[in-house]
Formats: sequence, structure tokens, C-alpha cells
Amino acid sequence: LETGMKKMIGTQREVTAQRKDGSTFPCKLGLSETKESGLICGFIHDLTTEKAAEAELLAKTRLTEKIINASFDAMFVINERGVIEMVNAASEKVFGWSHDEFIGQNIKMIMPMSRAVNHDSYLKKYMESGVKKMIGTEREVEARRVDGSTFPCILGMSEVDNGDSRQFVGFVKDITDQKKKLHLAESERDASDALLYNILPEHIANRLKEDPSHIADLYGNTTILFADIVGFTDRTSLMSPQELVVMLNDI
Repeated sequence: LETGMKKMIGTQREVTAQRKDGSTFPCKLGLSETKESGLICGFIHDLTTEKAAEAELLAKTRLTEKIINASFDAMFVINERGVIEMVNAASEKVFGWSHDEFIGQNIKMIMPMSRAVNHDSYLKKYMESGVKKMIGTEREVEARRVDGSTFPCILGMSEVDNGDSRQFVGFVKDITDQKKKLHLAESERDASDALLYNILPEHIANRLKEDPSHIADLYGNTTILFADIVGFTDRTSLMSPQELVVMLNDI
């Protein structure tokens, strides 16, 4: 009143008001001045309901983020142009880029160059035609880490329609360990087969591989010994079946 400078007059701001019983509540306060009388009028809008709704929405958003970040698999959300809008914590661990380095970049950053060069055209073609090839499916592909190294993964894609825009959610499961275990199992199977064919006649070995339960019925005069002998494979790999039988008889 003394200076005539208006700070709150003609504006609105959020403040805390107090009721008769001493309880407080959030509200929006607006002040205006009447020119004729010089009176100042105040308008108070109770924001309790709005603030409760905001708090509930925030809690749900944080819960959703925690659920997404609890996933062991990498997850990406991209827009219609292939720009990354959201990632989870597993994406940082799997690929090596930070959250901030992901956001705003094209999703092709995680693809080998052989696939990255065509990705934008694939996405554009889908947006124009609506023909789904990868959307709603899973397939094995190669992915690229921040250091340029690649690894096998299972990629699953789904589409989210937000009305005026569309987003795509991708889930990337690193299967490097599974591939290593599969390769090891195949190597052990090949080694086992090689040993089997080394110690048995081929027709008997073939029959044993096809149906081990009937081998004794068909070859009554054949004895098969399964034993765990240190260095057995290395020692017998170059032996003929006859030499092996002699060695086993000596044992």
C-alpha cells in the first residue's frame, strides 16, 4: 500500500491455508484490487483433492519405474522416429551406456552397423504400411555394446497406441551364457560320440545312440563298460578298438 508495487496483486500462487480447527490445507490464492474502492479481493481454491490425485499418480509412476527397473532384461521405449524415450537399469548394465546417454538417441545405437543402416527405413515402412514383421514377435539377433562388441540376444517388440501417437517397447535378453552352455554341451556330446565310435564297432555304436535300452538284448555277447578313469579320453583317443579292449582286460 505504501509503495504501490504489486507483487501478489493480479497473480495466483500456491500457499498453505489454515482452517478454524487449526488444520492446514494446500490452496491457490489469487488477489485482485478494485480501482474504484481500492479494496483487495482474495480468492482461495482448495487444492486438497488435486494434490491427493497428484500424489497418487506420482506413487504409481514410481512403482512402475521400480517394477521396470527390477527386470533382469534390458527394456527400451522408442517413439515413431526410433528415438529412445525410456530405458531401465538393466539396459545400462547390458549395453554400457548411461541412462542420460540413451535418452534422445536413435535405437539403432545398440545395433551392429549391418542392421543399423536399414533400421529407420524399416520403421518408416511399417508406419506407412502397418504390416507387422517384428512387432508382437521374438527373434534372435545380434546387439552392440558401447565398446563395439556384439552379443546374441532375444529381441521382443510390442506396440503401444497412445491415441495421437504410438510408442514401441523392446525387450532385449542377453543369451551369451546360454549360447556358451549350448556350445559346451555340443562339444561334450561330440567328444562322447567320438569316444563311443572309437571303442565300439560302428553298427553297435549307432544302435546304442538310437536306443540304449535295447542294446543288451540285441548283442548278448557284447559288454559295455562305463567308468570314470583319470586321463581315459586322452589315453584312448588314438587307440584302435582292439588295443582298447586289451587295455581294459589288463585293468
